[in-house]
Amino acid sequence: MKNKKAIEKIMTIWWFFIWVIIIVCVVINVAIFTNREIDYRKIDATILANKISLCISQEKVDLFQDNIKEEDFVKNCSFYEDTFTEGIHAAKITIYDKSKNFEKNLILGSEDMFVQCKIKEDTKANQYPDCDSREILIVKKTKDYVVNITTASNLFGKRILAQDIK
Repeated sequence: MKNKKAIEKIMTIWWFFIWVIIIVCVVINVAIFTNREIDYRKIDATILANKISLCISQEKVDLFQDNIKEEDFVKNCSFYEDTFTEGIHAAKITIYDKSKNFEKNLILGSEDMFVQCKIKEDTKANQYPDCDSREILIVKKTKDYVVNITTASNLFGKRILAQDIK
């Protein structure tokens, strides 16, 4: 009987060691997966371009008025006030007539982000914003216009903490 108690004590030490290894592995895996940032830049640039093209096609904003302001565009298209001022998003709206003659240009946010997008395309660098571009056709006063919408996003996701998950 005395020998049996000694074996149980030795096994208890091994079980304790095994439990410590399991707990350490679980903590390491949780730390790895919850501290990873999610890259939303390409998706966000596409969504922004879709929202701007929808706003223009629904004529919520008149691109042909002389002094269109960024604040008016943001307000009429239901963007948050700080969408283009924080340096995370930018949009360039260029209007051409049907024969590609330049008519008007509107830049929302920092124009530098589009230069950074070009650098990213040329060098495959990962720290620069992603861009999305599309063209829509608008008929205004019996004249056809092509509106080129280029958007840029530098939005990285936040780290997800266990207490933030609901």
